[in-house]
Amino acid sequence: MASKEVSYKKVRRKSNKLLIVGLILILVIGVVLVGVFEFSKEHFGRTTIQDVDCSWLSVEKAKERIEDNIGETEVTFTIGGKTYVATYEELGAEVSSEKLETLLESQNFFGRNDFTLENGVSVSKEKVKDFLSSISELKEESVVKPQNAYIKFDGNSFVIEKEVIGNQINYDKAYNIIAEAITGVDENINIDLTPAMELPQILSTDTELISNCNELNNMLSTVITIKLMDGSEYTLDKDVMRNWITYDETDFSFELEKGVTKFVEEISKDAKDVTTVQFKGTDVGYVTMPAFEERIPKVMEDETVEFIIDKLKNGESYTGKPIYDEDPVTENLTSYVEIDITRQRVFMYVDGKCIVDTPTVTGNVGAGYYTPTGVFYLNNKVYDTVLRGTNSDGSKYASPVLYWMPFYKGFGLHDANWRDKFGGEIYKHNGSHGCVNLPTNAAKTIYDNITYDMPIFIYKS
Repeated sequence: MASKEVSYKKVRRKSNKLLIVGLILILVIGVVLVGVFEFSKEHFGRTTIQDVDCSWLSVEKAKERIEDNIGETEVTFTIGGKTYVATYEELGAEVSSEKLETLLESQNFFGRNDFTLENGVSVSKEKVKDFLSSISELKEESVVKPQNAYIKFDGNSFVIEKEVIGNQINYDKAYNIIAEAITGVDENINIDLTPAMELPQILSTDTELISNCNELNNMLSTVITIKLMDGSEYTLDKDVMRNWITYDETDFSFELEKGVTKFVEEISKDAKDVTTVQFKGTDVGYVTMPAFEERIPKVMEDETVEFIIDKLKNGESYTGKPIYDEDPVTENLTSYVEIDITRQRVFMYVDGKCIVDTPTVTGNVGAGYYTPTGVFYLNNKVYDTVLRGTNSDGSKYASPVLYWMPFYKGFGLHDANWRDKFGGEIYKHNGSHGCVNLPTNAAKTIYDNITYDMPIFIYKS
């Protein structure tokens, strides 16, 4: 019995020792596991990131190692057809700590981890600008700024100066393009920075620019001729308008309104001093005769300026009168009496139709009598009366007429039944006292159709 008790005690002591050892071992393993767990929250295990061994490194240490490793990775840029190369280091490439934290949390501590940096790399805005501004063509002293196409005057006509593309780059735009392209590590990145270049906004192909240039040249090629009542002409053409343009190599000023205003002011001033009227006579073309002040219309300056500018802008050449406050007597003629002293002829038009074409006898120039020339209007109409006056020798005369039509002082048109011939050169030695002698039938027709607002043109062709 005694030996059995001794044996039992030995077994019991041995078991206690094993229990203690087991407890100690469990405690150690627990401590190790807790330590490993805690360590894994701050360090990578067996891990590569972007082919860089980051095993047992903290996030910050892994960040430093990866950045050192990718620093020589090259990026190719294209700017306006030329290529340039920069490294990640030159662009200030930086690995995202937040991205590494995410990878750390997703690692399998007891397995192998191979990660790539997707959307985990950024570049420095300041470093990007430093690199780009270090390129010789982009240095401040070498930069050619873009320039819009523009219209210029070369001394003879308006031309379009072609735009300048230049090589100036917008650093903010360039950075945004690069930052969008570089989000990871790639050995074959080729970034086109041409969209970041400062480009001209107006090209020589711009339709509005071309239209404006054409309009200006159309103005220069337009000829405006203003004719006054006396036939005097005032011409506005390229030679005149060229004096309204001041210009240099890059700009011009075209004082159109000021120039046209001055042009019209000159016309208006001269129009007030008009003393003759030009009239298109039957079968003889334009003839000139005296005008009467009360019948001379006034030039409407503002309206004439506006009219001319409108013609110029539309490229419409024009020959004609200015804008008057009322139509000149020679304009829009359809009904009038026409007397040509040289040809001894009288015409009457009514509504554009010639109803009288007759020979006449006017003032006896040989005896010192004359028939006045000019534009006249009827003063009166008297049927069946006696014309009385004094001959050159002092004797009196009394001439009965049926149709008396006075138009100026004692001068008038009337029938002359005492004459059996009219026309030719009768007026030179056997003419009237100044009146316009007519065959009776012609005098009657004129008498029946003439009105007080119908002009009577008397001229020498």
